[in-house]
Amino acid sequence: MKKIILALVATAGLSTAFGLPNKDSSWDKIRSSFYEVTYQMPQIQFSNYFVTLDSTCMMGDQLRTVDALPVCVEWQGSGENFDCVREVRQHFFTPISGTRSICTRWNNSSEGGDCIEFGQVPYQIQTTINVPVYKLVHGGSQRTDWEVSTQFPPLFVKEFSVPGCN
Repeated sequence: MKKIILALVATAGLSTAFGLPNKDSSWDKIRSSFYEVTYQMPQIQFSNYFVTLDSTCMMGDQLRTVDALPVCVEWQGSGENFDCVREVRQHFFTPISGTRSICTRWNNSSEGGDCIEFGQVPYQIQTTINVPVYKLVHGGSQRTDWEVSTQFPPLFVKEFSVPGCN
């Protein structure tokens, strides 16, 4: 009987140590639990790249990519067949706030047609957000894991704040 009780206590300790992350878990722990939980971070556009908010850092009034990304600096080929033969890696930056150009009038009054007038609108990238974290439920062949997982209430909601760059 004593062995059974000790085995149960040991199992309970392991499930707490290696169990699902919770609202007190670090973002590193949550990220490393991708077989157990799922969440979605907003994506920010840097040139031709889209980077999740948790892959950025703040540098003054700009966001910077945490990792340097590849940029082709030399191409070879002709016609439609071009290959990158030399690339460098660089960090990308984007302002946290400013204005951007959007279509304000379409030729057939819907977004399905051609834009005939552009205007400037202000924007602000949120650097602190609340992120719902869901228990991962596999979707199978008909639906994505995200579609199925988000049909249930989140396990918890965790605040994420973009850190400063080192």
